[in-house]
This record gives sequence, C-alpha cells and structure tokens, in this order.
Amino acid sequence: DSEGKLVVDNLWMGSYYLKEVSTIDGAVIDDTKYDVKFTQIDTSTKKYTVKLDIGNDTTFIEISKRDITGEDELQGAKLSVLDKEGNVIDSWTSSEKTHKIEGLKVGNTYVLREEIAPDGFVKSTDIEFKVENTAKIQKVQMIDKIVEMYKKNFAGEELEGAKIQVFDTDNNLIDEWTSEKTAHRINGLEEEKTYRLHEEIATDGYVKATDVEFTVSTDKDTQKIVLIDKIVEMSKVDIGGNEIEGAEITVTDESGEIVDSWTSTKEAHNITGLEEGKTYTLHEETAPAGFVKATDVEFTVSTDKDTQKIVLIDKIVEMSKVDIGGNEIEGAEITVTDESGEIVDSWTSTKEAHNITGLEEGKTYTLHEETAPAGFVKATDVEFTVTTDKDTQELVLIDKIVDVTKTDLTTGKELEGAELVVTDEEGNVVDSWTSTKEPHHITGLKEGEKYTLTEKTAPYGYEITESIEFEVGIDKNTQKIEMKDMPILQSVKLIKKDSKNEEIIKDKFVFGIFEDEECTKLIKEVESDKEQGIVLFENLRYGVFFIKELSAPKGYILSDKIVKVEMNDKGVFIDGEKVEGEDSVYTFEFYNTPIDTPKTGDNSNMIGLIALLVMSALAITGIGVHEYRKRKYSK
Repeated sequence: DSEGKLVVDNLWMGSYYLKEVSTIDGAVIDDTKYDVKFTQIDTSTKKYTVKLDIGNDTTFIEISKRDITGEDELQGAKLSVLDKEGNVIDSWTSSEKTHKIEGLKVGNTYVLREEIAPDGFVKSTDIEFKVENTAKIQKVQMIDKIVEMYKKNFAGEELEGAKIQVFDTDNNLIDEWTSEKTAHRINGLEEEKTYRLHEEIATDGYVKATDVEFTVSTDKDTQKIVLIDKIVEMSKVDIGGNEIEGAEITVTDESGEIVDSWTSTKEAHNITGLEEGKTYTLHEETAPAGFVKATDVEFTVSTDKDTQKIVLIDKIVEMSKVDIGGNEIEGAEITVTDESGEIVDSWTSTKEAHNITGLEEGKTYTLHEETAPAGFVKATDVEFTVTTDKDTQELVLIDKIVDVTKTDLTTGKELEGAELVVTDEEGNVVDSWTSTKEPHHITGLKEGEKYTLTEKTAPYGYEITESIEFEVGIDKNTQKIEMKDMPILQSVKLIKKDSKNEEIIKDKFVFGIFEDEECTKLIKEVESDKEQGIVLFENLRYGVFFIKELSAPKGYILSDKIVKVEMNDKGVFIDGEKVEGEDSVYTFEFYNTPIDTPKTGDNSNMIGLIALLVMSALAITGIGVHEYRKRKYSK
C-alpha cells in the first residue's frame, strides 16, 4: 500500500514462505525466501501474526568511459543516456571517475550516446543496454579508439611541413594540421563514417599525394592511416648517364604556371610543387655550354609510391608483339606510319622485341598489324606519341584469340565432324574448318569487326544449328564462342495387342530397351500406359536398340520376342522394315498370347478335375490314418 506495507491474512496454520516477484522502478528484486510458520494461536485474539521487514537495494548503472587501453577513465567526453523514445534521461561530461545513474527502470532498454569525443579520440557508436535485476551495480563501458595519421616518404620516414586536412562526405572540414615527426591523432571522427584525407601542401621536394578515402572501423584498435609522398627526381645527363651542371630548368603546370625552377648540378633534383595524377612540362631554358637544349618533356605524376625518375637521354621506342600471356609471337607483319601516312618502318615479328627506326620525339605515329599469325586476331591500330623523356619507351601490341567450340546441346561434349565457316559482313569467307575434339582458333579476324559463324554440315546424328553472329572484342582476353548442336531425337511407341482378337490390351506391363541383342545391357525400363495400352520409348538418338518384354499383362504369356529398332539418317527400321513416323514418333504393334483356361461346357476336363480332387483327398486321408496308428502303437 502507500505506506509500503503488504498484509496477507486468513491463512491456515502451517508453514509458508514469502518471496518478492516484482518490485518498484529503480530497485533490485529481493531474491530471499522468507519462511513463515504458524504454530500457535493467541488465545485472547484468536489470531497469530508474523511481521517481516523487507528491504530493496537500488539499481545503479555505472558508466565507464575509457580509451583502448581500458585502464584509466577518459575525461572530456560529452555523454548522454536516452530511453527508447529518444528522451534524454541523463547527460554529463566524463571525468576521472565513473558516472552512476540511479533509478532506471528494471527491464527497460536504454542507449548510451557519445555526443562529443575528447580531442584526439573517435566518437563511438551508440551502445544499447538493458537494465537487469540481477545486480545492484550494472556496469556499462564505452571505449574510444584513436585514428592516427602518418605522413611519410616512400622509405617510411616521417615528413615534416606538409599541410593536411580531413573532410567528411559532405565536404565539411573536420580537422587540419601541419605534419611533424610524430603521428597526428585526428579529431572529430565518428565510427562507421567515411572521410577524405587531403594533402593541401606537400613537404618541399615531395609530390602532393592524391586524396585517401577511409572509413573509421568499430573495432577498438588504433587505426593507422599512412599518407606517402613520393619523389619526382629529374636528372640532366649526357648519353652516358652522367649528370651535367649549369642547365637552367623550369617545370610548368597545364596552365603554364611555373611550379619549380633550378640550375642543374652534379646531383639529381627533386622537383617541388607537383601533385599526383597531374601533367607537367619540363623545359630546359638554357643548356650548359657544349650541350643541345633538350625538347620539352611532358610527364604525368603517377600514383604509385616509388621514386619517379625523369632523365634526358637518347631514347628507344621498343615494340613487342605478344599474345595475351605476354609471350612474344613471330610471323606478324607490322608497319609504322607517320601522320601523313608514310611508312616509317616495317618488319615481321620474331621472338624478340623490335626497336622501331625513323621516329622523332614529340610526333605521333600509328602502329598497324598488316597480317596476324595463324590462329590469332589482327589487333586494332595503336596510335602513340614518342615522348621526350629519355627512358626506353615500350609499346605492346597484343594479339588475342577467338576460340570456337562445337558441342552437344544436351551433354556439352565436343563434337567432331561439323563443317564450319566464318564470314565477314560482306559475306567473304574468313576461315573454315572441320570440328575436332579441341577448340578451333579462328584465323583472319580483326578486333572490333562483326562476323558470322555458320554450320555447313552437322555431325552425324545432329541437326544443323542456327548461325551465330559475333563481334570481336577489343579486350585482350580469349574470346570463346560455343555452337551447340541438338541431337536428332526420335521416339518409338509400342502398342500391345491380343494375338487372337487383335484388341489393344489395356493393362499394366513393362518393357526394357537394351544396347545388345542378348538383352544384357539394359538402357532403361518403361512401364505401360494402361489407359492406352502402349509403351513409349522417348528421345532416342541414332543407333541400334533392342526391345524386350519384361513383365506381361495379366492373363497373358510373357513373350520372348526381341524387337530390333534401328535409327539412322535413312529412317527408322523395326525388325528391318522401315516405318513412317508422325511428329518423330514411330509406332509398331506387339502381340501377346492369352493363357488357356478350362471352358464351362467341357465335360472331359471337368471329370478329370474331379478325379484329381478325389485322389488327393484319399491320399491325405491315408497319411492321416498312418500317423494315427503310429502314435497309438508307440505308447
């Protein structure tokens, strides 16, 4: 009641126990069983009363905010607890001590939310917890992880002086700093969210890295992100590879702005102000005495993290003719023409790469495959520009393969003997062959063009399939074309008839179809359609089969007749005679002889049957008398 009293009266004499099964909000159920015994009665009141004082402990939720070490409380985090409707129950800022909440309803579920994480820590995802009635103090722990960002060079050394920024997916600036010799703990991050790491300014002598996108994981380990700055190193060398000094060099961006300038020395120069993925022009303003001023060199800063080296030397343009596995192939007739269509160089490929002659820096040429080796596709033309850098320039012309397989539509097995032809869009024959057990590499094809694969003659026992139109892709994977042939399938229908009255026998019976005449190699058993009195052997291929009755109809003698069925390109033959079919179903009749039974008006059979029954009865009686006497006289 309102006074906290519970009265239970009008109990019989005896033993009871009292136990709390539910309690007020914010309290822990008392699990104690209180024994109550009524052993005597107050004679004056005629009553016996027992009073018990029962107390409840309050439920406390102890919330701990820690870092990944789990040792000390993490200070400065703004936290709140919300009920399932989203109402804020409590909010506080974490300190060196845990935070306790009293009076949460037992059995209810709440959410612990970090509104703001301390500097250098990631804001954790919500933690849902349920208030249990099993403990006076229920502990809930929220751990904040760290995301560390390292600014390094390709050798793994920390770089100072780079200005770094972090943006969220809405392009809001989350954190920014200038790199030092130690890692930076990124502020303002939240678990499970994605961010973009951006280098605004690179350290002198290094290339500005491309942006890095990362997602903060929910595991509680320190998450490390490394942003690596590469180097673009420029060497001014003679043809022997020796550095030469005194050249005045500038680097300009795509808008013509000067990014870096210097005078060459005996050492290579690390270009400053570059950015990954962008294109620049290397210009020699003044050459050292005795050297020719090099033509401008346009280069793009790659995104790999190796040192990118630019050197001015006499270069080589090397052309390789390879298959998709990268192996040099011989026998291709290759030409190189300039922008006016004049042939600059021509050759037949060998097992070695070819150094192209007659090229000039800065000009554009076309690499053309006049004839591809047998079994390979002629590659599309490749247009290339001879760069002004002094590294060997490598060109690769890859010949792909188009494979044709001729297969059985039902089994997928390769079929031999099909005569196939490939024609181009004008109907000219490009290649023709007879299929084997191996795929065929089509010869004479060209990338990007359309062709038609036609089956002129199908293998024995198969129908000619429709032509296939295909286009040779420009990708460098083996292109596979599968032409499937449908086997010629026919069915044989057996009609069961009575040999005496020619009537169809509509009953249950079973036939088997065999590979051999002795009927030892069963292909399958077929049960009759007793409503029609037939057996149907469906989808038979070309060949010779033997049909035999395995189970006769009731009242008929099992036939030992074996029917030979032969199917070939000349027709269907039943026991050597050609039969005509309808919708690929060929029908023949099979006769059974009925079993003879005594007729009602035949006296001779009836007299014999009666005599047989009398003799059987006498014999049984004689045996019984003999056994009786034997038992009698043996006593």
